[in-house]
Amino acid sequence: MRAPSLKSELRAAGFFDPARAESLLGTLDLSDEARASLVARLADVADPDLGLLAAVRLADVGVQLVSGSDALLAVAGFSQGALDLLVAHPQLASALNEPADLETVTRDGERAAALAALKGADPASEIREHYYRRLLAVLAADLLAGEDVFAQVARALTCVVGGALEAAWHASGAPASLAVIAMGKTGGEEINYISDVDLTYVLPDDATASDVAVATEAIGKISTLISAPGTWPALWEIDLALRPEGKDGPVVRTIASSLAYYKKWAENWEFQALLKARPIAGNLEVGRAYTDAVAPLVWDAASRTNFVESSRAMRQRVEAHLPAKLRAREIKLGEGSLRDVEFTVQLLQMVHGRGDHALRVRPTLDGIAALRDGSYISRTHAAKLDSAYRFLRNLEHRSQARRLRRTHQLPTDEATLRAIARSMGMRAAGDVDERFNATRAEVRALQQEIYYRPLLGVTAALAPDEVALEPEAAAARLLAIGFKNPQAAMANVAALTAGLSRTAAIQRHILPAMLEWFSRGPMPDRGLASYRTVSEGLGATSWFMRLLRDSALAAERMAHLLSTSQFVRDGMRDFAESVAWLDDDSLLVPKTREALGAELDAILDRRGPEAMAHAGRFLRRRELLRTAIADILGLIDRREIRRAVTNAAEVAVRAALRGARVVADDVEFGIIAMGRYGSSDLNYASDADVMFVFRGGEDARVAADAVAHAFIASLNSIDTEPPLPIDADLRPEGKSGALVRSLDGYRDYYAKWVDTWERQALLKARYAGGNHAIVEEFLAMIDPLRYPKKLNATEVQEIRLMKARIERDRTPRGTRGRHLKLGPGGLFDIEYAVQFLQLRWAHEYPQLRVTGTQEAIDAAAACGVLSSDDAEALRRAWNMADALRGANVLASGRTHGAKVDILPTDVDELGVIAALMGVPLEERHEMEETYLRRARIARGVVEKILFEED
Repeated sequence: MRAPSLKSELRAAGFFDPARAESLLGTLDLSDEARASLVARLADVADPDLGLLAAVRLADVGVQLVSGSDALLAVAGFSQGALDLLVAHPQLASALNEPADLETVTRDGERAAALAALKGADPASEIREHYYRRLLAVLAADLLAGEDVFAQVARALTCVVGGALEAAWHASGAPASLAVIAMGKTGGEEINYISDVDLTYVLPDDATASDVAVATEAIGKISTLISAPGTWPALWEIDLALRPEGKDGPVVRTIASSLAYYKKWAENWEFQALLKARPIAGNLEVGRAYTDAVAPLVWDAASRTNFVESSRAMRQRVEAHLPAKLRAREIKLGEGSLRDVEFTVQLLQMVHGRGDHALRVRPTLDGIAALRDGSYISRTHAAKLDSAYRFLRNLEHRSQARRLRRTHQLPTDEATLRAIARSMGMRAAGDVDERFNATRAEVRALQQEIYYRPLLGVTAALAPDEVALEPEAAAARLLAIGFKNPQAAMANVAALTAGLSRTAAIQRHILPAMLEWFSRGPMPDRGLASYRTVSEGLGATSWFMRLLRDSALAAERMAHLLSTSQFVRDGMRDFAESVAWLDDDSLLVPKTREALGAELDAILDRRGPEAMAHAGRFLRRRELLRTAIADILGLIDRREIRRAVTNAAEVAVRAALRGARVVADDVEFGIIAMGRYGSSDLNYASDADVMFVFRGGEDARVAADAVAHAFIASLNSIDTEPPLPIDADLRPEGKSGALVRSLDGYRDYYAKWVDTWERQALLKARYAGGNHAIVEEFLAMIDPLRYPKKLNATEVQEIRLMKARIERDRTPRGTRGRHLKLGPGGLFDIEYAVQFLQLRWAHEYPQLRVTGTQEAIDAAAACGVLSSDDAEALRRAWNMADALRGANVLASGRTHGAKVDILPTDVDELGVIAALMGVPLEERHEMEETYLRRARIARGVVEKILFEED
């Protein structure tokens, strides 16, 4: 039988490049037996190719890998960085005569060993050489373990770091009272192979100014000893950013000074960071006094306002700032990453650790175990979280140890992935990617399951291993995530999930995610209560629950909508079809005027006169709900919202008119849209301003009057569909004048009696319904009135006086600065000024002959009667006032009343408005200031338009 070739042997031993390996073996002066032994030993290392290269490189510096220990072979056969270090400093090889015994590595032992390594000649080199000797010994133990030893490795590495810091503290000449406090992973005894080390420095309260000065100088020397360039590579960067005031604060404080800062100025995330604080070097007694002093603040932090909200926002900002191209490979900060595990565990510790001291532990794995033992998470969830965390941390360790470089990215090159896979008991590079992606997905899902599912324990239908929180613990968790009335919230959860029905089972499945989404909204309590209301109204509709179960998009959108909008809640409760829209953006596009007209015609062909107006009001209600949902989800802009709301009103007007014409179908009758209806600028809270015109004598007048009254009654009547209030007060003589007027009657009135304000109101007049020809005649008749050749001084003065009178008489007392409609720089202010420009210039510039406010602003800028800067100021203020007014309606569900027109001052109400405006909750006051600033600027433009002479 033919003997296998050397290349075949090498390939069978796991070499990635057998040809190169054969060539390298040829450079070593080995017997056949020695060569065979080396190949066999290299077959057991993570990267045989690198191991063989290491044998060649190390031989050049007098280190014989062929006869070296398993520890030396394991390190050189995995870590390119360690190999480079060994080649540069061959004396380190003796550290690998055998691996470290991870079970016997202690903080005190490493401190003593590091201090013993100080001989006094070159402290930086002595500290670093000793550190790297210990680092390589730990790495060898890790690689040779054959099982998961992450916790022991992380603790051993932390002890080694502590020893280096103790030696640096000693060599720096620091005052004996200076304590070195570890934060972050170092404080949690779970540091990486290569990582920044988060520290803060503390002095006792009796420290003098001289102590502070000496300590400050020593702190600089510690950083130099650890991190400055030298004959040995730097160990790691010391990061002091977690100290009070961050990079702007002093590098050392007394305990009292630190406490004063945390009590008065600290942000929520700083208390979360303090959870890991631990004395690591220097004066340990002072260090323990410091951690004892800050501990009550840490464990009371979850009761601070918006604690979880602000922590979550910080987590989301970190995630958002990750470059898109790096997110898929991010082990530490991306979706489903280490930070997600740590975030979940730390928040649960801080929420429940106030009353349960067993949760006051630093290491993440200890935190998971404590949460499990305290029944805050289930044993299954704890096991999954523990396993995911260990895997991700081991993956991070291997990625860093490969080149001894700080990284949190999963490598992409085949050789490194293959080495990582073999070092972790996997077979191929693809196995690493597959498990990494699966783990990330599981961690993301575990967040909801672990944090929110135990809140369902108020029911008896939980699976055997699912945790049922005690009422006090459940209330604490609900309070921490933003629910203000946890008892009511738990009652709602109980009502939704109780029983053995299929609906209750689906509710138990989806509620963990829904609770998280509610908690992200501005009003979690209202969202959950609204969800219960809608669910009870639609629960018998089987597809409703299946859709929420199967579509995360629909469920998340529903939670967002219900925690922000009473208007949407009321609409959804009575209109099951709207829930289906949430899963398909195309169903949320408002229907065009033509599409609504065709749908209305199809409906009315099958209905009697009494049902016609009802059908139109139904279509209006449906389209308002569709528009509101698209508005809140940010799928349409302000112009599209106004057009959609106007179209919804027009379909109701058309249906009502068709029904009303039954009383007199032969009269030539038309409806003229006025005001914001005429300008197609309707908002959710707008009435429809109209005038009626007919042609003919007394008989026609009687018939037209009957049609008009029937039309108004059918839209204003109390019905299952919401009314569309009709306002005819802009007609000649207002409420005192005839409801209907003939075309000749309008002509006579306008020739003799028309006031300037009426001419201004006619700028918005357009066709709304009925006989098209008569309305067009009316519009042609009024064009000379609303587009005059010139305004005389008297008319200009009338316009100014009318403006002042409305502002004085109609603005409610105490609301002037915040009144969105009548306040300075509000809707009326801007619309009035724009109408003034149209009265003055539309005769000369036909492009100004438009009814829409924004269109008129654009036209005024285009023809030069308004500067581009002034036009932009008016647009910005007008659109924001319009949006805020709409948000008031969406938030409260009220379409009428004084509060609709006023920017809220209540913090919670303002938070809801901010959410509806797409503004983060923490920026609600900035949004408020933005509007007030825009309104002030717009007011200046309005005054320039109305009161500056040519």
